[in-house]
Amino acid sequence: MGKTLYSKTKNKVFKDVTPEGCAEVFQKVLEEEKSKLSYPKTISAFYEANGYDPIFVMDHIFNKDLKTAVMYYAKAGEHGLNPSMFDADEMAALINKFYNKKQIRTLDQAYHAIAELELLTANSLIKYSNALQYGVVNPKNIYAGYYTKTLRPDSTSAQRIFQIKDIKTYLDSIQPKDPSYRHYKKRL
Repeated sequence: MGKTLYSKTKNKVFKDVTPEGCAEVFQKVLEEEKSKLSYPKTISAFYEANGYDPIFVMDHIFNKDLKTAVMYYAKAGEHGLNPSMFDADEMAALINKFYNKKQIRTLDQAYHAIAELELLTANSLIKYSNALQYGVVNPKNIYAGYYTKTLRPDSTSAQRIFQIKDIKTYLDSIQPKDPSYRHYKKRL
């Protein structure tokens, strides 16, 4: 873990990062951040079952995947969504922090940055997926007198993000393809 992070960031602090040390700090950060997560039980259960392994940081952060996600979040306005819903700026700042030797100087700071970026990534992917696949507003809240069949996200849909192998492919796959949606999107 440390060797991989160091080779990508060139920040010497990451040389000493271990899975065990990361798991210990990750667990604490997860408890602190749980109230900010969209699906705290699903996210917590996944990381507990997988030894607090930061899969997004280790498998996606340095191969343009997270930068791609940030780019998609920034374009959320094209779907009528506020990009700030997906924490794109915060995510970009955290990614840049990994490369800044002045911002991450201690092993504890490195572990915290890994945990924060991992949780922010998981949470933002779930929120973005749900927004595109299920919408943000429940139609019943607007048209109470009318019945509109509406699918709502659940923990199973949230768990899918942890199986992502390629974030760009996944994000492309969830973009709405319905012709009427595309027509209205173009008009927007």
